[in-house]
Amino acid sequence: MTTLFYALAGGGIILVSAAVLVVLLAAGRKSKIPVMKQEELRKMIDLNNVEFYLLDFRDKENFKKGHIPGAVNVPLKNIKSFFPTEKMFTDIIVCGQTDKEAQQGARILSDTAYFRVKSLGAFSRWKGPLEKGKGLQLKPAAEVE
Repeated sequence: MTTLFYALAGGGIILVSAAVLVVLLAAGRKSKIPVMKQEELRKMIDLNNVEFYLLDFRDKENFKKGHIPGAVNVPLKNIKSFFPTEKMFTDIIVCGQTDKEAQQGARILSDTAYFRVKSLGAFSRWKGPLEKGKGLQLKPAAEVE
């Protein structure tokens, strides 16, 4: 079953499918990935009622040594098989070993039509609390029912 939406076009209204709507919206997005400030992320974590995903692109070993509370470990080399949600408009905040790694992962997510991706940058800059251990791990999208 295809979901249809009304869209404005040339002063009129047309009916488009969800897939077409995503493509149209993605085409109009800015190419720069916004930066998330630490204070903003801390507020989101403290509120505990805001839906968002925090993805840490570092390798498993570094993630186990310490990560931001609530972060999900998705090594950058595997990002294409670990998409976090079908909710394209959910906030997704990313961090990596370096700023470049965070930006690369954010770009991949953004180019895959996730609309609310922000980069926290290099994990080493995080000055808030840490969790240690395995933490949350995502299964590849192919394994999720």
